[in-house]
Amino acid sequence: MSDEVSASPSRGGKEDKWVQVQIVGFTAWVNSYLQKRDQKIENIETDFQDGLRLVSFLELAAGKGAHIKGIDKKPKAKIQKIQNLSLALDFIQNVLEVRLLGITSNSVYNGNLKHILGTIFSIFRSPKITQIGAGKGEDGEDVEGKKASFEGQLLSWVNERVAPYGVEVKDFRSGFQDGMAFGAIINSIDNDALDYNSLDKSNPEENLTKAFQSAESTFQVPQLLAAHEVMAGSADERSVVLYTSLLFHAWQAAGAKEADEAAKNRLQNEKEERIRMEEELQALRAQMEEINRRDAAMKEEHGVSIHDAVEELNRVKEANRALQLQLSQAAESDESAKTMDELERRLKELMDMLAASNAQAEEARKRALEKTAEEEALRKKIEELEARIKELMDQEKAAETSQEKIDLVNQITKEQEELKRLQEEQKRLALERQLQALKDALASELEHSKAREQELARLSQQNTLLQKNADSHSKLTGTFDSLKQNLEEHLQELYEWRNLEKLGEKQNVFDLKKVVQDIQGKDLNQQLAYFDQKLADENRCLLRLLSVKEGKEVMEEKVERDGWLYVKGRKDWSKKWCMLSGRTLRYFATDDTSQVAEACVDLTSGCEVVRQKAVKEGKVKFWPLKLTLSGVGDDGEAIVRKLFLRAMSKAERHSWFTSISRNCTRNNYIAESEKRGERPDTRILSFVSAGEADSVVELHVDDRPIVDSGISSLRKGILYHDNVHTISLCNASLGDDGANTLALALEKITGLRHLRVRNNKLTNASVCTIIGTLKLQQGLRELDLSHNRLTDDSVFALADLIREQKFKNLSKVDLSGNIVSDKGASAFIGALAEVGANFVDLDLANNKLTDAVIPDVLRLLENNSNVKNLNLQGNDIGDEGATALAEGLRENLNVAKVDLSSNQLSSAGAGAWSTCMKTNKVLVSLNLSDNRDLSTAENLAAVMNVEGFVLSDFVLSRRTADLGVERADADEVSDDAATPRKEVASEGSSPRKEEEEEE
Repeated sequence: MSDEVSASPSRGGKEDKWVQVQIVGFTAWVNSYLQKRDQKIENIETDFQDGLRLVSFLELAAGKGAHIKGIDKKPKAKIQKIQNLSLALDFIQNVLEVRLLGITSNSVYNGNLKHILGTIFSIFRSPKITQIGAGKGEDGEDVEGKKASFEGQLLSWVNERVAPYGVEVKDFRSGFQDGMAFGAIINSIDNDALDYNSLDKSNPEENLTKAFQSAESTFQVPQLLAAHEVMAGSADERSVVLYTSLLFHAWQAAGAKEADEAAKNRLQNEKEERIRMEEELQALRAQMEEINRRDAAMKEEHGVSIHDAVEELNRVKEANRALQLQLSQAAESDESAKTMDELERRLKELMDMLAASNAQAEEARKRALEKTAEEEALRKKIEELEARIKELMDQEKAAETSQEKIDLVNQITKEQEELKRLQEEQKRLALERQLQALKDALASELEHSKAREQELARLSQQNTLLQKNADSHSKLTGTFDSLKQNLEEHLQELYEWRNLEKLGEKQNVFDLKKVVQDIQGKDLNQQLAYFDQKLADENRCLLRLLSVKEGKEVMEEKVERDGWLYVKGRKDWSKKWCMLSGRTLRYFATDDTSQVAEACVDLTSGCEVVRQKAVKEGKVKFWPLKLTLSGVGDDGEAIVRKLFLRAMSKAERHSWFTSISRNCTRNNYIAESEKRGERPDTRILSFVSAGEADSVVELHVDDRPIVDSGISSLRKGILYHDNVHTISLCNASLGDDGANTLALALEKITGLRHLRVRNNKLTNASVCTIIGTLKLQQGLRELDLSHNRLTDDSVFALADLIREQKFKNLSKVDLSGNIVSDKGASAFIGALAEVGANFVDLDLANNKLTDAVIPDVLRLLENNSNVKNLNLQGNDIGDEGATALAEGLRENLNVAKVDLSSNQLSSAGAGAWSTCMKTNKVLVSLNLSDNRDLSTAENLAAVMNVEGFVLSDFVLSRRTADLGVERADADEVSDDAATPRKEVASEGSSPRKEEEEEE
């Protein structure tokens, strides 16, 4: 099923209806998110113009706290709205990983419905947003491990929902005809939305009507389908898929709502628990305050130390245990029974007194502290009593008669009572001291807690301020970066315009003082608006200057070229004197140009010229040209006219082709720039304006995005500058459509030496096409495809080209920064080894290479003595591969630099290079930076202590894993690249192949 989102005139009303279905469906879908912020869109063409609602929709759809920084909340000037849209499109491509081909912030700002629908369509089908995966693995694969399509995953989800109802849907065209499937889906999402038992399979139209009405009233899913069309199987299958997808999103939203309610309930329970704990804490604090109050009262009355009282209690217990032992020994003597009974009674009384003493000691814990002098005096008295009790116990042991023992026991009892009283006092002192310590600790903890709360409040306030500053800084950075870029481009173009238009030095001087005076007293937004207005004024001035200069050339009517050509009339060819001057092509019956011209052709706009295949009539060979003139009649209808010319030689035909095509291309590019409100890129304008005598051999259009009109103009310019040998379009936001457009021109030139398309957005779809156009470039020396999105398919095609054409002069192919695996790298390296290319640098950095590619690298180094630099940075090479490479380079006398940084090396892999560095005298540089497992000092020392080498850099960097940086999933990208699929079409049709094959 096609994924196109725009209607073509040839497909008529069906496509118009499909567009309307998208508008209604996507508007409802976007509003289902925007309503969470009390926002909505009504006109999808214009409501995204300032970027604010587009940003809100993206943040809500992405979920998980997604936030787009640098957004201007109150954009007024166009540049501020464009900046918001640019940030939103960057978020779509970089975070949601949705490729937008040919869609720019300008097209969204200008309300390009085709581009806006294409953007929403791509987001709608993005795995980051629509995570269906029903019956699939984590990567959306089916049971056989094949990549499931969006429709396949959606169909699996449908069957998962309707299976409990005894319904099966085999496809989107006929599976919903009886309405039972739609009814089952809606009932499975919400049982109250539709009574499934009320559906009758014999009445499909009523079933469909009920289902559509229920979905609209319950889930706000608009009625995109007509019941009678679905019933008849004539409904557009794309519309059925879109409607079913909206039901899937409604199901997701219902699940998210349940999760939100559960989370709210959980938060409410946690809040109630926290309140209960706070109330308990307040009660405990009140109890502690009451204890402290009582402690203060007891301290003032008694002054007992809790600690000392506990110690004294322990000593009493120990003394009682000793006394009990003595009494047990006395019971075993020859005393009379009466004496023994008396001793046992005395012992019981002492035990009761001890129990009472323990109870009193527990009560003493609540009393206050005693003064230090009294505590010390009490301690001395206790010591004296203990000594006296010990002395009496010794005497009791030495007593010979029972009477003496009884007297001693009585005396010990009296002393014990005094000891008990003193110990109680000591217990009170210990208890008071312990309570005071607890009180002090509690007061200190409360003070610290209060200080922590104040510090947390201060840090929270500071964090809020820092966050505001960060947002403001991000906003200012984005705005100033945009302004800086505009100023730099403007300055560069001023010099280009001066050279291009041959301006003298007597120009108006830039008055800095006046600008400073103008911006004084203005805030930041007013200053930005001022500079934006100044730049816009300058752009209009430059365009007017260009128009004036062209008008001057037209008035001067300087003859650029003239000569005899054959012109086709209504029936036959006739020889005419043709003259090109002042953007006008005229032809005369004779070479007397003072006569009135037979015809004039205006080349100012809408004119295209192509070369046609040579024809032979009799013994004469002619070289034709075809001019296509487009215009608009008085009635507003488009008018297309054609003029056919013939030259007598190929060189003469090329000269006329260059002159006419140069004027047409220049005029069309300027007209398109004025139509879009953009200033022409002076680099492109200089290239297409150069004539045959200027001999342009290099084209450099780097570090600035190129729009579609610029790419089309470059393609036409290359056709007549067919001696160009260097083409560089690095960091130019070049996509597959633009690259395919340029490829149409590359197949017409044969002297290309350097082709650089670094840091763009190219995939296999366009790179394979470019590689196919290089078959005629036998002088090719450099091909830079780095930092794009190439996988093994592109590298296989490149390897086949190298083997087939055997480029002897090819010295550099840069494939770094792509998604090339071991298979692709092995094929590429094998091709280089076969043809013996004059390679100096082998750069495969930042791909997906492992240890398996090292043997192929070593075979190349053995067969090719020209390789000097080997860059394998940023791959997945481990110790095994590093060790094999080190051993293979021990005797190599060619390679001077090796870069293995940012791989998976440990100390063992690094240590293997010590021997290589000692024996190989050619190797001058080895980079092992950012290998996370380098830790063993012994192996590192072996590498760093090699004679003749120094540690030139010592940098400690945080591991990328700690920063949450993940590398792209090569399998996923490879699957996407290997399976062709339609992307969102850019504005306008694809450039057709205008150049017809020449003889």
